[in-house]
Amino acid sequence: MLATDTTTNSQDPTQALFGQMLRNRLTTLRERFDPVHGFKEEASLHKAIQLSLRIDSLHQLAIEVYLQTFAVIIQRRPLPAWRSLLDEALSVAEKRNHDLYTAKLLAFKCQYLREIEDLEGLLHEGKQALQSQPVKKSPTAQAAILIYLAIRHFIRREFDQALDLVNLAKNTIPEPKTIEEYSLCGKILNVQGIIKGEQHKIFEATQAYDQALKYLEQSRDLFTLNLTRANFAYYIATEEDGLDKVETMKDVREFFRQQNYLFAENVVLVNIAVVYDRHQQFDQSETYLKAMDVEYLYKIPATTTLALHHNNIGNLYFNQGLFKLAEIELTSAINVYNELGNQHFFSLANAKALLGTLYSKTNNIEKSDNVLLESLSILHPLVENGDTKAANLYEEISEEFPHLEAFPLH
Repeated sequence: MLATDTTTNSQDPTQALFGQMLRNRLTTLRERFDPVHGFKEEASLHKAIQLSLRIDSLHQLAIEVYLQTFAVIIQRRPLPAWRSLLDEALSVAEKRNHDLYTAKLLAFKCQYLREIEDLEGLLHEGKQALQSQPVKKSPTAQAAILIYLAIRHFIRREFDQALDLVNLAKNTIPEPKTIEEYSLCGKILNVQGIIKGEQHKIFEATQAYDQALKYLEQSRDLFTLNLTRANFAYYIATEEDGLDKVETMKDVREFFRQQNYLFAENVVLVNIAVVYDRHQQFDQSETYLKAMDVEYLYKIPATTTLALHHNNIGNLYFNQGLFKLAEIELTSAINVYNELGNQHFFSLANAKALLGTLYSKTNNIEKSDNVLLESLSILHPLVENGDTKAANLYEEISEEFPHLEAFPLH
């Protein structure tokens, strides 16, 4: 009964004792929590926060602890239980008119949706959050939500829209003054660097990353600092003379491994593999792909990282002439992209293009034509929108398979 009471009666000694014991327990768990080893008591921490949210004298402490710990837990991939707890904490904050907590929790909700790659959910919740009064009063929450929406556009390869949102976020916090703002400004510039890097505007990407790293070095956000280092190194390393930067990526991979950031480690591993593939060092690429923890990736909700693993392994098998194995991997990649809701248009088209080429080489012409036409139909709107990477792939397919009725480009 005590666990589900919504208020604490100060006149009831039993209630008062329970409340004090719970406060002590929550405080102890908070003090013991750390990014590397804190997860051994994750279930206890979750229960203590959940109970404390339902008690008048403890709900504020519970929200504070949730904000502190969820920021770390989400990087291990969010669990459904923590998402439901987010909704409960948000409900309490809204009912109590705690605008600052409400704004932060709304930003966390958008981060959660970005992490699980629910891009349509992110668009819906992000737009709603930006219209809410608590977020309008919180520049940091505004900036965070704008960045998650920018990442959504980036994933969809809508680079102009993504950059517009990045600039809005930058204007929200013109100059950082607190540790939180330094971290957030670093994240904003990291996203700008990713966009510029994907556009092959390396000079502009370098400018963004240099400033991002300066901000992040003044924050305590070692996770984002290292993630930004890895992103910066990736775009330099994929250039013709940039292979030496892969060593930075390896250093970051080791940091994530030591800190128990399994998902981030796998992201860096697949990117290292891509770098080696670009430089035609296929043995090295295979080594890093096989170092990925695929069993772990299948235990969490579907992610681009898992799809990229299958896609790149499929590409390696294709180059080795192991077509049956390549078909299995490429089909797995396409299945993951489809599970993500077809939001990763270019990557899906790329996987289909390779699978269609494979079918052509194995004389399965009907299958080849169907899959390649699917790839072209996905690429067509991207090309019309000025995506040069999509245009190059579209042209490659059209030149290699001229009998296909490609969509006319304007």
